[in-house]
Amino acid sequence: MPFKKESRQFKEGGGWKACRDARTGRCTASSFSCDREGSEEELYEIPESVFSQLRSGTFEQSLESGRLIREQGRLLYRYVNNCHGGPYSVVYDERWRELCAWHDSAKHDDEHAMDAGAIARALSRSQHSGK
Repeated sequence: MPFKKESRQFKEGGGWKACRDARTGRCTASSFSCDREGSEEELYEIPESVFSQLRSGTFEQSLESGRLIREQGRLLYRYVNNCHGGPYSVVYDERWRELCAWHDSAKHDDEHAMDAGAIARALSRSQHSGK
């Protein structure tokens, strides 16, 4: 379905951006950081109640909004590009591109994406096998 800006409401603050899609009734958000070691971005599905609380008028409001997104959102996707290794992605929900259609995902590297479910299953198998 083509992108219809008028069906989406956006809020933005320091280190985060959120979208409410009136067509789907879904709210999603991006939380990002950048420092001398590199950058990190996470995409979340957030409850409507969290979206309605997001504020960026002051530094404290923006920090609190970012905290709400990270603590109460459901993690969909994480992208890390830092000095500790090459860029990588962790996919928590395979529908992350669909759920966050407003987000520019062109910079994300599918080649290095890891499936969080597959990682968890592999870790679980190794723990149960005594390794």
